[in-house]
Amino acid sequence: MQTQTPSPSHRRKQALALALLTLLYAWTRLFALTRLPIFSDEAIYIHWAQIILSDPTQILVSMTDGKPPLFMWLNAMTLAWFNDPLVAGRVVSVLAGWAAMLGVFFIGRDLFSPRAGVASALLYVLLPYTLFFDRLALVDGLLTALGVWSLRWAFHIVHETRDSKKAFRVLGVLWGLMLWTKASAVLWIVIPVLMFFMWGAHKRTGFWMQMGVAVSIPLLMNAVIYYLAPPVRMPGRLPFLHHLAYFIPLEELIRFPFLIWIRNLWITHEFFATYLTWPVALLLLMGLVKLIQKKGKAEMALWSWLVLPGLMIVLVAQGFFSRYFYRWFRRRR
Repeated sequence: MQTQTPSPSHRRKQALALALLTLLYAWTRLFALTRLPIFSDEAIYIHWAQIILSDPTQILVSMTDGKPPLFMWLNAMTLAWFNDPLVAGRVVSVLAGWAAMLGVFFIGRDLFSPRAGVASALLYVLLPYTLFFDRLALVDGLLTALGVWSLRWAFHIVHETRDSKKAFRVLGVLWGLMLWTKASAVLWIVIPVLMFFMWGAHKRTGFWMQMGVAVSIPLLMNAVIYYLAPPVRMPGRLPFLHHLAYFIPLEELIRFPFLIWIRNLWITHEFFATYLTWPVALLLLMGLVKLIQKKGKAEMALWSWLVLPGLMIVLVAQGFFSRYFYRWFRRRR
């Protein structure tokens, strides 16, 4: 991890690069922001935000459907800024995507080089996957931003570039906010924990006490909102897990349902082909070859970030698909 303080000229170059990236990001995300028709989930989230704005006592209204409330809280704030509710909802995702882009830049810069940070952030801006989701009022972009910054603070912990107590507390708050956003945050939390073992941070004096503090923060944050939350009113829905039908039953899981796993694994090619695109997939393949050759911890951590959440979904999901696909069709004359 880069620990040397950059010179003033290097800082100016990095600031200029970030400014240009921000301008490009803003243009790609804000241009024709309402061109895509509203999706049903967007309408539901924006409606909940409108309820919260009009009646603050309904601040946990989304919990009646088993959905964590953070996105709706932020959307309620932006509703006061914009006349168009759809713009207000999508701006939350645009801002979250910008935060994610900055986090990607800092991770690339600190682990490898400023050029790597710029290249990573530029790839984030241009990637069809992020370009699409950063323009929709969905919780996924906010979860991604919080997950990126949790990974950045995990790197601070393993490389001891920040005060240990502060770093663990910040990480705990980020974990709590992630769980306030979407239940699949648990897939992100696994990666920092894995990193601590990869770098041997768990052997340091006081590690487990600080880790206990970090874990207790999201537990306390979520205990409060689930204690205060109204009961789930939708039949078949559960708090946090939302719907058990989404998961392979335990009795079937212990029998190793290979056919379901193979089907789920095959469906993942949709994400690579449609959202990542084949050139990016080839870049990932080149990176995998380099990982095998170099066996660097930083590269292994980043690859675990890519592979492990998807692999866990493949293993436990009853059905694995994307609800959000957008394709361009050429109009025939």
